[in-house]
Amino acid sequence: MRYDPKLNSRIGQTVRCPGAPIISEQTHSGADLSDLGKDPLSNINGPSVIRVPEWVTDRLGKYYLYFAHHKGPSIRLAYADQMMGPWVVHPKPVLTVEHSLFVTEDLDPNSRSDWVNGPDYLYAHIASPDVHVDQNAKQILMFFHGLLPNGDQQTRFALSENGRSFSAAPPLLGPSYLRAFQWRGRWYSTHLWGDVGMFETLSIAPKIFPHRTLPPQITGAPNAKIRHGHICQVGEHMHFVFSRVGDTPECILHCPIALSDDPHDWRFGPVTKLLNPDEPWEGFGKDPVKSAEGSARGWLPELRDPCLFYDEGRLWLLYSGGGERGIGLAEMIGF
Repeated sequence: MRYDPKLNSRIGQTVRCPGAPIISEQTHSGADLSDLGKDPLSNINGPSVIRVPEWVTDRLGKYYLYFAHHKGPSIRLAYADQMMGPWVVHPKPVLTVEHSLFVTEDLDPNSRSDWVNGPDYLYAHIASPDVHVDQNAKQILMFFHGLLPNGDQQTRFALSENGRSFSAAPPLLGPSYLRAFQWRGRWYSTHLWGDVGMFETLSIAPKIFPHRTLPPQITGAPNAKIRHGHICQVGEHMHFVFSRVGDTPECILHCPIALSDDPHDWRFGPVTKLLNPDEPWEGFGKDPVKSAEGSARGWLPELRDPCLFYDEGRLWLLYSGGGERGIGLAEMIGF
């Protein structure tokens, strides 16, 4: 994988949709969400959206939006008939940590992998949903991550026939923050710190390419590293959106990609900034700080968790704002 400064992309406009955030503790303050855990909307991250297939019975809306709490016990669901909302948060979780096959109780600080630099990572939780529709099997597939007994955090998948209740499968699929995408009939994945993988089948862990495979012009090395990334195909164009730990402030970035059958030959183009934390709910006006690993500690001027969704000829960008205070929505026009 290499950097190609001559790789051009159609750079259009990224326009925030009115009424943002679409989900936050303030916008949904009157909802009874006690079944989602304590203070379920005090932290919001990891949006992933699907258009609900016609074969799903008793659909709640045209679109299902999945998200999580960084340290929460469940994956949550919101639904709407239009991407711009209004979005209704479903009062029941779609998957709980008790049924996730991951650790269900916080671990002792001494039970941790070498990479864990403190006890703050040893909480029992599930998060970072990445959801896809399998039209052939008439199933909805969700990747998510959780905590292992050794203190590591890994990804596995769960399946559902209705998108409202998922059953977890045992296989572990590699590092957390997995986002999957298809290209030429094969599944690929991006992970925490910019790791890239290739699946033989979705039930077997992807082959993860050597760490830090991505060019330093993309990762921002040595002072930054990719936290969340998502690759999406729109026509003949491939888009990579991401945010980086270590940026000041953390924001939503974009670069074009030219793929090939051998991922080692992938080319990444110049990085452009799509969104800064420029709205009050996103943390505008607060002193910018160098973003750090882990959960957002307080209301921060940071944008994280970009997710692309292409539907009916329109390209949508969802993201977490204020660190992890709510979910924003923008439309990418002309990309």
